[in-house]
Amino acid sequence: MIAGLTAMILGTSALGMSARAQQAPMIMPMSEFQLEMRAALLKADPKLKVDLVGEDTLKVNATDDPEDALSLFLDNAYDRYRNKPDQLQAIIGQLTRLLVQKTDRLPLEASRLVVLIRPEDYVRSGGGVSVEQRPLVGDFLEVLAVDEGESFRLATQDELAKAGVPAADAWASARRNTGEKIGPFTVNTLEPGVWFVTDSASLALNLVSMPERWAAQGIEVKDEAAVVFLQRNVLLIADTSDPARLSRFLRFVQGSAGEPEVISTDVFLYRHGNWSVLERSK
Repeated sequence: MIAGLTAMILGTSALGMSARAQQAPMIMPMSEFQLEMRAALLKADPKLKVDLVGEDTLKVNATDDPEDALSLFLDNAYDRYRNKPDQLQAIIGQLTRLLVQKTDRLPLEASRLVVLIRPEDYVRSGGGVSVEQRPLVGDFLEVLAVDEGESFRLATQDELAKAGVPAADAWASARRNTGEKIGPFTVNTLEPGVWFVTDSASLALNLVSMPERWAAQGIEVKDEAAVVFLQRNVLLIADTSDPARLSRFLRFVQGSAGEPEVISTDVFLYRHGNWSVLERSK
């Protein structure tokens, strides 16, 4: 049964329900990690203005000019903490030192651009900054971000203009870089035809746009895939060819609503490069 097997797999990697998780140190949710990170930054430099954006981002500014703010996704740092929870203070301390040293924005470099897939709300909560973005499907966007090692920060249109990087070139570089940085993947088969995907670079959602890589990861979809961007670094893919399996998949996804770190339970259909939204019957 998909629910039972999924609970076992998600217990260690997403929802904290397995026996192994019970033996390991308690893992704080991303929202608490975000607060810990904010407190550390303010302690290191009380002059900083540090705002919470969503549950996985901080907007850091050393001046009163909104254009100087750094929007930082904490995905990478949080994944490091979740893998080694006993290293919490070391991870936060390292990132704090890096950020305090570079509150003056580093020049945008095309080699560090990546593509992130995020809900519109995550981008809107950035406070009016003109983030370079493109629609993907439903309320999800592709956004340009700068990979800063421990975190991502959103790339703005003003930054691109100041750096003299045309938007088309920036997107081309970001897609190329994302393809090179993504992985290695962890793919769990929840039942034949249903897969749970994460990756070590916090870019797992982008695998959906790389179907040429699916087979190498053991993902075999006959024609059409049902896709869920469940968490910032958790992608669910299901082959839709079996109606009974799809029904089980939809029940599981709906049951995940409200769980920690879940950003969406919307189901999208992907077929030969074309996207659509799966409209569920009421």
